[in-house]
Amino acid sequence: MAQFAVLIYAADSAHAPDASSEELAEPDGHAEELLAADAMLAAYAFTPREYAVSVRRDAATPGPFVDAEHVVAGVYVLEADDLDEAVRIAATNPAVRSGGGVEVRPVHSGGAIREPRGRPGCRGTAEVHTRLMEIEQWWARLEPATRSWLIDHNGEPVPGQIVSEIARTGGPMPGDPWWAHDDDGSGFFLPDGAVDWVEADANGETHP
Repeated sequence: MAQFAVLIYAADSAHAPDASSEELAEPDGHAEELLAADAMLAAYAFTPREYAVSVRRDAATPGPFVDAEHVVAGVYVLEADDLDEAVRIAATNPAVRSGGGVEVRPVHSGGAIREPRGRPGCRGTAEVHTRLMEIEQWWARLEPATRSWLIDHNGEPVPGQIVSEIARTGGPMPGDPWWAHDDDGSGFFLPDGAVDWVEADANGETHP
């Protein structure tokens, strides 16, 4: 299937560093829908325009590259049969309903080059431990039924709605390389260290 980038244009991004779960409910709900439909391959939410720095030949200046009513608030990649299907899916984005819009563009080539440094995918022991410590911060915020499901199905593919709930409670976002995937890049799995952490928590043992 073909891949299509969807650029989100809005008055500003809702994803401020201190944004509450209530403020992110609408975009997170949309992400959950795309995950449930198995349509989204990657997603990146940008911080508001005040955090932007524009670089030109003669200077670097605060603010977006183009001072316009709408700025790029984020981007995600869809998998679809053709451009028409990608446009139909992208039209459900909340930005379209709130006075902004989206731009859909076929992806020519590219993809993740490597995992970011300091993430468990790099397999450095200290790095894994630092990242896994964050599980303690979002695990307790999950719904009890969600925690029970993750314990009962530890090591199995994680449904899209649970991936979204983890993101809403402060855990890794769907596009975060923290997640493990099948060899073809599909599915969401807890990484090995997280699987061990969940098993230890279920058994009342000391966390790794």
